[in-house]
Amino acid sequence: MKGIRLALGLVAVSAFFLNSCIKQSFDNPPDLTTFDPNLTVNVKLKDLVAPFLGNTAGKNRVLGDSTIYGIVTADDRSGNFYKQIIIQDSTAGMNIAIANTYLYSSYPIGRKVYIKLKGLTLVSYKGNPELCYGLDNLGKPVGIPPTLQDSFIVKASYPHTVTPLEVRLSDLSNTNPYLNLLIKIDNMQVDSASNGGYLNLPYAKPSGVAISTPRFLVSCTGGSTSSVTLELYNSGYADFYNANMPTGYGSITGIFSVYGSASQFQIRDTTDVNFTQPRCH
Repeated sequence: MKGIRLALGLVAVSAFFLNSCIKQSFDNPPDLTTFDPNLTVNVKLKDLVAPFLGNTAGKNRVLGDSTIYGIVTADDRSGNFYKQIIIQDSTAGMNIAIANTYLYSSYPIGRKVYIKLKGLTLVSYKGNPELCYGLDNLGKPVGIPPTLQDSFIVKASYPHTVTPLEVRLSDLSNTNPYLNLLIKIDNMQVDSASNGGYLNLPYAKPSGVAISTPRFLVSCTGGSTSSVTLELYNSGYADFYNANMPTGYGSITGIFSVYGSASQFQIRDTTDVNFTQPRCH
């Protein structure tokens, strides 16, 4: 009888330790933020987008069996980007259309991703290169379906820092080298002259009034402002849409793109705007 009780005790102790190990393993999954599957990358973004630059609006091509990589430079956390992420490698940037929301939970800024291109479509939508699942009957990009995200987009290590490319507003007259890149422009301020000016206005009108609102910026050079403007694209769905734009001048960081004949600049959130110095004019 004593032997039976001893055996039962050993079984209970073993079960306790086994359950403890299982629970510990379940509660503490391995940290995979440094994991990189090291997929073979055989195309650079610059080479991929080169045929789609310039006067190529509407051009599209279904892609073959290749793989690219990039670091996420813009996500949808603030709502100013919608159903898309922006990535860049050491050579260029790319807009990725994904038919899903809350993308920042999987692809936050700083995440490295690999993208398997076979079956995807590269399109010059309104002159801006964009990677998508295909085109609808109006020629608009269709985002990668949520059920296929993991088939095309492979998550890798996080976080990585991408330093914005510092440019002057005049540099952007040649749009091609800067499309979908994270850039920083110094000596900028809100335009106070065109169309009555944009001082003391919020970043955007509410989404019930307008999906997006253009606000214009000018360069402050030598104590005076230039006549060249840069369109700041702000979504009415952004969580900062009703915040007033800053009245000073300084630097601004964001993603540069084009839409037809217009150049556009899109911030990730208001921390990208550093207009802390007194206006130059």
